[in-house]
Amino acid sequence: MIQVDAGPMWAGLAKGSVDGMVSAWLPNTHAAYLEKYGAQIEDLGANLKGTKVGLAVPAYMEINSIEDLKNSELAATLSNRIIGIEPGAGIMTTTEKAFAEYGLSDYTLLESSSAAMTQELQKAYDNKEPIVVTAWTPHWMFANMDLKYLQDPKGAYGADEQIHTMVREGLKEDNPNVYKVLDQFEWTAEDMAKVMVEVQGGETPDEAAKTWVENNPEKVNAWLSGVKL
Repeated sequence: MIQVDAGPMWAGLAKGSVDGMVSAWLPNTHAAYLEKYGAQIEDLGANLKGTKVGLAVPAYMEINSIEDLKNSELAATLSNRIIGIEPGAGIMTTTEKAFAEYGLSDYTLLESSSAAMTQELQKAYDNKEPIVVTAWTPHWMFANMDLKYLQDPKGAYGADEQIHTMVREGLKEDNPNVYKVLDQFEWTAEDMAKVMVEVQGGETPDEAAKTWVENNPEKVNAWLSGVKL
């Protein structure tokens, strides 16, 4: 298992230096990566359906649409900032386009990291302060805080997305067992959220995954169907 940002993840798969990934957000968030590398990668289809990306705020804030951000008084209370994540992430690219679409030139999209964004959000939430962040579902922050997506009447973030499994060319021939498991892997947003909440609560990813596997034998057995162990 190798943890990298989106760009190196797609590039590594296209070069064949990694075998597969289960975190391609399509058709919108990772559209640029798909256009650049798609011809060199095999798409095994969606492993999780019903994801969403956009701008989110705490439910106590009295705004409901991205259009509302153009209010100068609101912009001042937000210090003219929207809290983002790592530069180059798909949602950051989409948010920059949304800035242009909605005329949010008075705002700065603050580059940080996923962890730093959620820390800023949690701090503001605990103090009932205004904040706007780049957000996606599934994510543990929606389980731990009462948040809402801002409506996107211009469709800058597109419709709900899917997370796809992608593999390198030749994997099916080189390692048919790994290929079959990846091809058969699928779960729900609720499944992922359970694991994410446990990790956020202090468990290691391995511990949280082990617990989920033990509690979901039918799904795991379906992933392993036909695999020669």
